[in-house]
Amino acid sequence: TGGFFPTLGLTAAAGHLPGWDDRGVPPLAVISARLWGLFGRPADIAGRTISIGGREYRVAGVAPARFTGLQLARVTDVWIPWDGGVEGTARGDRRLSLIGRLRHDADVADAQEDAQRVSTRLAEQYPATNRGTRSGDNEPRLMTAEPYSWIEPAAQQRVLLAGLVIFGAALLLLTSAVVNAASVLLSRTAARRRDLAVMTALGATRTALVRQALAEGLSIALAGTALGVLTAYWTARALPALFSPEHAEMLDVSFDWTLIGGSAALACLTGAVFAIAPAWQIIRTAGVEALRSDAAGIAERAAGLPLRPLAVVGQICLSTVLLMAAVLLVRALNVALDAGLGADVRGVAIALIRPPGDLEGNMVRSLDYQARAQQLVRAIPGAGSTGIVATLPLGRSASSVFRVSTQPGVTETIGADVNFVSRSYFGVFRMPILEGRGFEAGDGPRSKLVVVVNEVLARRYFFPLAMGQRLLDSTGTELEIVGVVRSDRHRTLQQSPEPAVYFPLSQRAYYGPLHLVVRTDSDPAVLLPSLEATLRSAGPVQILRMTTLEAHLAESLTLDRVATTLVATCAVWALLLATAGVYNVVGDA
Repeated sequence: TGGFFPTLGLTAAAGHLPGWDDRGVPPLAVISARLWGLFGRPADIAGRTISIGGREYRVAGVAPARFTGLQLARVTDVWIPWDGGVEGTARGDRRLSLIGRLRHDADVADAQEDAQRVSTRLAEQYPATNRGTRSGDNEPRLMTAEPYSWIEPAAQQRVLLAGLVIFGAALLLLTSAVVNAASVLLSRTAARRRDLAVMTALGATRTALVRQALAEGLSIALAGTALGVLTAYWTARALPALFSPEHAEMLDVSFDWTLIGGSAALACLTGAVFAIAPAWQIIRTAGVEALRSDAAGIAERAAGLPLRPLAVVGQICLSTVLLMAAVLLVRALNVALDAGLGADVRGVAIALIRPPGDLEGNMVRSLDYQARAQQLVRAIPGAGSTGIVATLPLGRSASSVFRVSTQPGVTETIGADVNFVSRSYFGVFRMPILEGRGFEAGDGPRSKLVVVVNEVLARRYFFPLAMGQRLLDSTGTELEIVGVVRSDRHRTLQQSPEPAVYFPLSQRAYYGPLHLVVRTDSDPAVLLPSLEATLRSAGPVQILRMTTLEAHLAESLTLDRVATTLVATCAVWALLLATAGVYNVVGDA
């Protein structure tokens, strides 16, 4: 809306950012700095016309260089005005977000009070869409005011956990590097014990020898720091290459000089301590004893602790821990990328569509297009079975409240994820029916209302038999459970499967984008152009996205892939450091 850029208080990189009262013919648009760069960064970009979806827009300005939208995982290149029209939009459509700037005398708690007051009033005016939560059917659906974060609230816990994992891996790698440097310095100083003893016998003072050891240790530490900064510079540019361009933009690989300064200080401290300590112990020993042929153990005997063996063992332990963590993360990521489908995950093409009749609320027209499109798609060479689903595996589905009778006279309210699928969906994804049946052609608008539930819900509330049991939705409508499917769809690596209820699209009205999925024995990416052309020939459809199931799963697990890659990289570096450290220590022993 017109208050978007004024509320954010951004400054344009070129042109200007439109405000409340800015209007134009054609409508104004703002482009990202990245898109501006793809255009060659023309100085006269403001005022030029661009075409989006067949509609003309006039570029008002360019957003700041590092501004790519309000959410980390949703990079935006163009902002266009919203006319505010809600005609034909169902009240249950919750894809809009409100942003606001607090007054100087207000805080988030004040905004939360306002949001709850508005939510309560809406629940009174529109009980059908603004009442009903997991706590109760009559509970108002409250809006929540939260401080702005680049990470959307639903993903903050995931990001925090992934950040802790990466931080832990980096901390272990840093500790391994410190232990490695300490063991090398210990070995180097111990190997020079006879030289120090000779210099002491020839009249060198302890102060001079300690000063020499300190200078050598600091020189090594500074040289290592310089090499480390150079390696970090190379790595910062090589790491994004491991990901797709849109995922690489999520990585902030800019230098944090405070962190680099702290690491340099730690390196210097390590060099000083582990260069002076053994030298001081050797200098304190008598010159005659140090010059004996059996003086190999002087440093360790004088120190009272087997420093070098402890350093070697500690470094090997740290490397082992990192390697085990990396292996476990890689295995978990591979399982999640398969989504329980194994090799079948590589054989599904996906088209995200908005069928005709969706915006008008015409269910009959939408169902007619779905049937016609699936029939035409199956005729494409190489295409197999087809299906339609609202939310794909690893996607964020809607949730709803149901009442179940777990025992005679005992009714329990449960919350479950809900999904809307065609009757062929389970076959396309090869999801086994564990009990009962899937959806059939007879499950029409005028027949008995049925649902399929996943294994988690069936075992938790209807063990040992779920087929034939009843669910009551938030409106009190009775739904019969006709089948149970396997519940192995994880939203993330960290979350366990949740109870889920599947509605047939032939019985339950669903207005919103749908995914048409196609099973093929060949490369699904090759099928995408023919699939798009076929869908357009079936009617006036809006095609929002074309992709494959493998690409969708990889994108959904971007955060987990980033964490796994970084932990594995730390593990490899730790192993290389441990190998070099052990070699140096053993070689000097």
